[in-house]
Amino acid sequence: MDKDSVKLNFFNLENIIFQKKRVYHPDCENISIKYKPLNHSKANEMNFNTSWMPTPFGVNSYNNIKKKKYYIDLSFNNRNKSIYVKQIYNIIKKIDNYIPFLVNNNEIPLIKKNALVDYTYIPIIKIIDKEPAIKLKIFPETVKIIQTDTDLMNIPPGFHKKGGIRRDIPLEDITNDYEIRAKIHCHSLWIMNKKYGLTWIAKELYIRKRKDITTRRLSFIQRDAIKKLFHEEEDLISGRIYSKSI
Repeated sequence: MDKDSVKLNFFNLENIIFQKKRVYHPDCENISIKYKPLNHSKANEMNFNTSWMPTPFGVNSYNNIKKKKYYIDLSFNNRNKSIYVKQIYNIIKKIDNYIPFLVNNNEIPLIKKNALVDYTYIPIIKIIDKEPAIKLKIFPETVKIIQTDTDLMNIPPGFHKKGGIRRDIPLEDITNDYEIRAKIHCHSLWIMNKKYGLTWIAKELYIRKRKDITTRRLSFIQRDAIKKLFHEEEDLISGRIYSKSI
C-alpha cells in the first residue's frame, strides 16, 4: 500500500505537475495530474494513504447513461484524535486552496491565460453533519477491497491472509457499519460549465467493522438529501461526455 504513495511528511505542493490534456467538448476538458519529487526523474501517480476513517453512508451509487457509478464518502471527524487523519486532511485542504491559486495566477501551462477567470472552483472537501468529508469515485473493475477483521466467520475456501483477508464483497454491502483505510488517487483536473475541480479515486479499500456503532443508518430520504451535496461534479460532467473522461 505504501510503495507508490506520497510520503505525507515530505509532501510539497510544488511537486504537483499537470501533463496530458483531453478535450471532450468545447467546454469540457480534463487534465491529468502527477506528482514528481524534485530529486526524482519520473513523475508518478499522486496517491495518498489514509488512516482509519468512518464512512457516514458507506458506498453509494447512481445510474449514468452507460453504467452505474459508485462513490464513497470518508469523514475527517476524528482528525482531532488521530494525527494521521489530521495530516491527510491538512494536505487535501492545501491542495484545494492551491489549485485555484495556480489558475488565478495562470501557472498551469495547459490552460490558456485567463481562460478560467470567471470559473468557480468546486472543492473536494465538503461539510456533512458539520464535519469535513471527501468523496472518492470507485471503479469496481480496478478497486482492491481487503477486509481486515480478524474474527470473520464463514470465509470462503481458498481465501488467504496477507495484509488482511481478500474477499469478494459487493460494493454496496460496504455500509456505515464499516470504517475505511484507503489508498486515494488524485487523478485529474476537470473543467466544465464555468466550474472546475479535482477528481479523486479510491484505489484500495481496507475495511473493518466499527467497534462502537452508536448511530443507526440514515433513512433513504436522508441519504438522497445528502447526495445532493456531492453531485456538483456529476451534474456538470454527466452523460456521454462524462462517461468518456472518468
